[in-house]
Amino acid sequence: MLSPWLSGFLKFDGRQRLPRMNMLLIRQNEIVAANLANIPLARFGDMAIKPGLRMRVGILSGAKGNAVVKASNEDHVQLELDLESFGDVLQAPIPIDLLVALPRPQMVKRILQTVGASGIRSLWFVGAMNVEKSYFSSSVVSDESIYGELVLGMEQGMSTVLPDVCVVKSFSQALRRIESRDPAQLQSALRIIADPRGDKQIKDFILEGLSCPEVFWQNCICLIGPERGWTSAELEMCGDSGYSLCSMGPRTYRVETALYFLLGQMMMLYPSSAYDVTGKK
Repeated sequence: MLSPWLSGFLKFDGRQRLPRMNMLLIRQNEIVAANLANIPLARFGDMAIKPGLRMRVGILSGAKGNAVVKASNEDHVQLELDLESFGDVLQAPIPIDLLVALPRPQMVKRILQTVGASGIRSLWFVGAMNVEKSYFSSSVVSDESIYGELVLGMEQGMSTVLPDVCVVKSFSQALRRIESRDPAQLQSALRIIADPRGDKQIKDFILEGLSCPEVFWQNCICLIGPERGWTSAELEMCGDSGYSLCSMGPRTYRVETALYFLLGQMMMLYPSSAYDVTGKK
């Protein structure tokens, strides 16, 4: 089931798109026949569209394959899907949940694109004592904007996995909600909170996970705080919920930089063959 914020799914028309993509993402309601799809022309940006043009495509929450432009007009492009090029096995989301203290609006778009490209399971933008409350009123956390940026990232990373995105103003409520989704599944999850005061570094958790994959490869929840840091009360709350402090060194990074470092290293815990199913070439 997709999140309620995906009302933006039906509103997004591609006008915010970058002009190029590595893969065109096709929504289910754009497939008009077994091997035909009608795509709004705006989705292609400044690409030169003409009959016979081949491109890589992916079905949202489905398989990836190839398509050929069959016809086009001033509004839509009709694609003929090469069904034999699509794989039978679907991509699975990487079982990482990111809880990120909501940063400045200009960072939110880049974070969403990165998460869309990564194929992880979920992203939570949360409030914290040192988060500016006005950020939650920004248009960048609207349903339409969130979906649009995720699509850009998914097409860049050639992923058909749509991450779940939640925006929660209360930090304590966000912790309760993520833990209540599937308590049995998350019981053995690796829970880390990025903070320079941590005794362990990310490499220590990675080595533990590689030595005990049946535990640590199942689920991972990572918390990234605001640039001014977590408060003592917030750290205590996380400790009571089973989170361990994880240091990425003595420096304090911007939220998006910390996310890139942490997510890139956590990906080492998950074999690409299990989650990056490309299908037939």
